[in-house]
Amino acid sequence: MRHGIVDLKDLTAADLEPLLRRQTIEWREKLDWDFSKSASLLRRLADTGNLSGAALFEKGQITSYAYAGLEGHKGLIADVYPQSILFEALLEALIEIPGVTRIEGQLMLQENPPPKVTLYERQLLIFSEDAAISRVLPSTLKPWDHQSRDAAANVIAKAYAGHPDSKINEHYQTESEAATCVQNIETFPGSVTFHAPASFLAYDNAGQAVGTILSAFIAEDVGHIAEICVTPKARGAGLGYELLQQAIASLRAAGAKRISLAVTSANEEAIKLYKRCGFRELRRFYAFVWEARSRSSSVLKNDSASG
Repeated sequence: MRHGIVDLKDLTAADLEPLLRRQTIEWREKLDWDFSKSASLLRRLADTGNLSGAALFEKGQITSYAYAGLEGHKGLIADVYPQSILFEALLEALIEIPGVTRIEGQLMLQENPPPKVTLYERQLLIFSEDAAISRVLPSTLKPWDHQSRDAAANVIAKAYAGHPDSKINEHYQTESEAATCVQNIETFPGSVTFHAPASFLAYDNAGQAVGTILSAFIAEDVGHIAEICVTPKARGAGLGYELLQQAIASLRAAGAKRISLAVTSANEEAIKLYKRCGFRELRRFYAFVWEARSRSSSVLKNDSASG
């Protein structure tokens, strides 16, 4: 194996094992997140030659790796660990793929912002308090069932229209994309396990879905709010607060000792709500986007206002 950057397809799970073990420990210590299921998936992909990305080979061992995927015209940089040195190489490789017009991702463990992309600061919040919470399900909230996906996608598309988060995640931009987002939360075989009993839809008096919350477990004793949103016409009536309270109660009943969620720093109203419900900041990190129309610029400007 030569010194320098190598293709992940030339490696096996054994080559990546020391990094995967370190990463699993670091995710639990810094993010309160069990990375072991994702690590197992990465091992299987590596051993079948289906893990796309790059690794840094130095002094006889792999010292960093980064992996990515494609979703139509979009490239997804899933992670870079532990050093960000591979980010630019992987970004340029994705840019060179015919048809790729957008690249996005979130690097939750990276301390330094990645280069040559538009940045959005985000916060990981954690709830571990014993605040009083509602346990009676209001008539406006309905438990999640197999017919909820389309209604939730409709709510997500309406809620994020013109919202800064729609710049970060293309799945928020249309109803069909939002349906993919919901499907990914429900079924993606990684370290996030969807928990239907703590997921709800909210309806108005006319029977229209106007809010949703999707919950999951990211460790045996750690719940996670994967999605919470309310349509513009339903805001200001406390619906977001009620959705959050119900999800917290249900996750606790299922064994969650702590509950986390991620929020964009520019979303100040949402942060106020979460802190009022007992969440506190655990860590800040970056989401990023590259778009083809911006390629003429040598370095893209950071969008700190939409963090």
